[in-house]
Amino acid sequence: MLTAFRNFGASKTSKALLLVLVLCFGAWGIGDYLVNSVGNDAVTVNGEGLSAAEVQRLYEARTSQITTLLGQTPTPQMLAELNVPATVLQEATGRAVMRQSAAEALLMPADSAVKDEIMASPEFGGTSGFDVTRYQDALARAGLTMAAFEKSVSADMSVRLLGEIAQTVRPAPAVAASLAALEDATVMLDVVTLQASDIKDLPPLADEDYQTFLNDNAAAFERPEVRDLEILMLTPADVAATLTLNDDDVKAAFEAAKDTTYADKTFEEVRADLEREMKTAEADKAIFDVQNEIDDRVAAGDDLAKVATDLGFSTTVLRKTPRQYVAGVDAAVMNAGFETEAGDVSFPVDMAGGGVAYVAVREVVPAYVPLLADIKEQVKTMAQAAQQQKALDDQSLALLSRVKSGELSFNDAGAVTTLSLADKQNIPNWLEPAMTTLSGLPVQSVLPNVLSEGKTRYLVRVASRTLASPDAEALDVAAGALRRRLQQDYETLLIAERVRDADIKLNDVRLRQIFGAVPEVR
Repeated sequence: MLTAFRNFGASKTSKALLLVLVLCFGAWGIGDYLVNSVGNDAVTVNGEGLSAAEVQRLYEARTSQITTLLGQTPTPQMLAELNVPATVLQEATGRAVMRQSAAEALLMPADSAVKDEIMASPEFGGTSGFDVTRYQDALARAGLTMAAFEKSVSADMSVRLLGEIAQTVRPAPAVAASLAALEDATVMLDVVTLQASDIKDLPPLADEDYQTFLNDNAAAFERPEVRDLEILMLTPADVAATLTLNDDDVKAAFEAAKDTTYADKTFEEVRADLEREMKTAEADKAIFDVQNEIDDRVAAGDDLAKVATDLGFSTTVLRKTPRQYVAGVDAAVMNAGFETEAGDVSFPVDMAGGGVAYVAVREVVPAYVPLLADIKEQVKTMAQAAQQQKALDDQSLALLSRVKSGELSFNDAGAVTTLSLADKQNIPNWLEPAMTTLSGLPVQSVLPNVLSEGKTRYLVRVASRTLASPDAEALDVAAGALRRRLQQDYETLLIAERVRDADIKLNDVRLRQIFGAVPEVR
């Protein structure tokens, strides 16, 4: 699980996102506790449960921040490549672990401090400051008692107290001067670029080679399980539309509010709106009644589509659909469709926007790997590319070995280009993983490993390094930057160490529908 910290930040974009997602003491606000916690624990950390709603809310909050940063909604693939799901799961468990650590250290705020914290929160502010009614309503919507909420706020404040005793100090001027000189140094690199397309005269592959490649890489060619699903979704609006109101009841409701809500309005002017409001109010109870009837009829063997038609509802049919996001269908509903046996109907599934859904599984086509004869061109293309890539890797490593041993000069390893690192904001992505190593290499030294990006490999040598002469302002900036960096690293390592030793269990399989492939959490 700790690989999330190491892997996140491999590109300039993800480094910017890391500023959004970095976990540090007291980095979350009071509003983070206003989340409905009803339901089974999705994750347990040393016995403390985190609800699926809490983890999903955190994921959605971070996705929203990234959307704002990028100016567009990130795709699930983009989030996965940036390790956002793993980082969010790390943050959720990290929060729990640090709350527990603060409690162990007896760092508990006074009741008066908790009260001040809550009263100062904008979530509960009215026109004239703290609004008790707004506070109580917010907790009711979240399904929280005052005691539970205040306990959560107290735990959050205790983490901030822990952060206050874990502060790093500002580095000495000599250390800052060295940092500034290195940070602003002008570094020139010699680079030999090797391309896969330059690899020629490879031995031809035979059918048995393609079959072996297919066998060894079966997962890359596997066709996923697909299913025919028929879904009945009962939303409050759908159920409300089937309700019939008694005219006398509608008129009575109008009479009760004609001097307030409907002042200066006639009955006919507000009738449509009033009926809609009354139906909406009755929809929750009506859904319960409809659900009971569906349960009874499905249990008796009635087909789900017929039940829906008889009750005045329509169904959504998905044909040959894999287990993936489908617009307009809750992730939990899709998950139920893939956990129900062929020919069966799922248990009722609560939907995020309210209401319930049922899924009838009409047909299941299991996952399979096609025969070579059916996908030979695809296998052939990938096998030849892999052969070429391996040859490139072998050639790159052989050249680097000869250069390091002195058998071959760097200039004779290939065409050499010069790369300046004067602009720290425009460092190539392929070079970023080696920046720490490069900072310690003497001039004319060769980077000890081959760098890669796609079908390209790079050999790198430090051509020259000219240190900067920082002025007083640059020294002050460098000292502040180093302290912040050390503080962030210290907090990250402290949290990671506590998470590593924690007893963490991922309980809710539905989280995999939210997060995709969740890493091992130990």
